[in-house]
Amino acid sequence: METNLVEYGIQTEDATWRIHVCFKVKRLYVFRVEDGVAALKYGEEKDASQEDIQTATGRTVPWDLIPNIEEVVIPQDILDRHWVEQDDDHSAKGEAAQEIVLDVLYRAHGMLIPCKIVTDLREQIKGRDLQYFNASVQVKCDWRGGRKELGGSGNLYLQTHERNPFKKH
Repeated sequence: METNLVEYGIQTEDATWRIHVCFKVKRLYVFRVEDGVAALKYGEEKDASQEDIQTATGRTVPWDLIPNIEEVVIPQDILDRHWVEQDDDHSAKGEAAQEIVLDVLYRAHGMLIPCKIVTDLREQIKGRDLQYFNASVQVKCDWRGGRKELGGSGNLYLQTHERNPFKKH
């Protein structure tokens, strides 16, 4: 691991829930942050990069080894409305992931629910992308993650350290 990475990831988040939006397999993976932290021991260390520069490290954890995880099918019309490609801009992918989560929650409850997008950068850095009732939700675009039988990697990427050379947040 590169020494200029700082501890910043699932284990430092101040969120209650985490939702990984996995476009390739058309699924959401929903779990409590504490369950994701507990599953880190099952993952292999993997670096992430942007423009050939290492920006993070974390663990690729088999999704089905995360305790109490829920797999939710993303309805096709919602996916079509917010589709992004794997190489699209990091911010665009994050925004699309948030919109998908909001639309799926809206559809599941059949009404507008008390959920708001957190726009305060300080709160987002703490791991709060959505405020849902009294719970905070961290949303991650994990494009290739999810069930291997559907074409995914079989894993979810749980970041543990990062640096931000391009000032993307």
